Amino acid sequence: MGPAGRTDQEIARLVLRGAGVPDDRVTAGLGEWMARAAEVYPGIDAAHPGPRVASGAAEALARVAAAPVSVALLTGNLEPIAHAKMGRAGLGEHFARGRGAFGSDHERRDALVPIAVAREPAPLPAVVVGDTPRDIACARAAGARCVAVTTGSYGPSDLAGADVVVPGLLAAVDVLETWAG
Repeated sequence: MGPAGRTDQEIARLVLRGAGVPDDRVTAGLGEWMARAAEVYPGIDAAHPGPRVASGAAEALARVAAAPVSVALLTGNLEPIAHAKMGRAGLGEHFARGRGAFGSDHERRDALVPIAVAREPAPLPAVVVGDTPRDIACARAAGARCVAVTTGSYGPSDLAGADVVVPGLLAAVDVLETWAG
């Protein structure tokens, strides 16, 4: 399985381990690497085409904002990079800073859901909406429900471990609204 759904820290460790760098040196340098990556990312990102945004993303987020649920970004990206990507995609307004969980918070993806839940102003049941088997695994590790969307490179059979598999983000919102009652 490739990098989809991994944290940036985990990807950096795997690349450096593959290059023969001992884990203790990687661990010692991750903080510096994260700071530098966040510093250089905007220039790198600006040199590339805009991000691929899943169909219906803006409409789905607008619907969720009006529903009795809370939305937080949970991603393997480093926090400054994640917010930069969402901003460039025109979705930044939907994800408040200081909430959610990121690859800069922990190297292991399955540690992110509890971090995101702890940052919520009021405790809510967690539901992960994602498009990779690793999204499902991180939901399961936290005892959270999971709605898998086939907006990425994984199909329904790859995402069968989710509570529900749907074809897109608008269908995911339908599920969330049903679960919220």
